[in-house]
Amino acid sequence: MDNEGVAIFLRRGEAAALVFGLDLALTALVAGDRVVIGLFQGGLGAWVAAARGGEPAVGADPWDAQVLAARGGTPGAQVREALASCRTFGGARFEVLACGGDAERLGLDPDALVADGVVDDVVGLPTLWRRARSLATLGL
Repeated sequence: MDNEGVAIFLRRGEAAALVFGLDLALTALVAGDRVVIGLFQGGLGAWVAAARGGEPAVGADPWDAQVLAARGGTPGAQVREALASCRTFGGARFEVLACGGDAERLGLDPDALVADGVVDDVVGLPTLWRRARSLATLGL
């Protein structure tokens, strides 16, 4: 079962991409699969903002805005709620990794990200790839 699962790479910083990525993750976790979330660029910045109580951008897509509004609550709250569900259902099968290079470029402190529980680890792209190597890969 260790090789069954999905790696979801989140690069876009819009709330809809984060929520959809976490919806996919929760679906895989409920099915018993392993999930690795890889955070890059705007996806990392928006994830950190949401995890720390802020609001990720809704983005320019009116359809995304409509779907987010229909779900209720703020986009940041939706991200936090979906993440909590993934952690509850996934346990050790759910891992959130931040790209170390992008954390540096965004001026984020890797140690604080881990200590605050925003991510499970901050790693370089080669390490992230190795941890997700045997998994199906989705990029959002």
